[in-house]
Amino acid sequence: MSGFGTNTGEMAAVASAINGLAEPVAELEGKLTASSVTSGDFGRANSSSASGYQTGLQNLAHWVDAHVQAMRGFAGKVEQSAGGYKWSDDSAADGVNKAGG
Repeated sequence: MSGFGTNTGEMAAVASAINGLAEPVAELEGKLTASSVTSGDFGRANSSSASGYQTGLQNLAHWVDAHVQAMRGFAGKVEQSAGGYKWSDDSAADGVNKAGG
């Protein structure tokens, strides 16, 4: 019979690493929304481009936030999976112990 094995400690470490990687990405959102660029920075001939630039920054910030939420959501699912495997392993070990094994 063939099977597979899991290491719940490694799964928890991976989830933690993913959450850690999400933090610097999340900081980018704040940098995008805190831009101090105004229409005057584009010059008289190009000042009309400022609104498109600001809209683009807002869109980028939204995409960054969505990416961070996806990273955190995936990390949460890995953590939940690790917990499920641990529960299953503990339950199986308890059953073997109760059976005298």
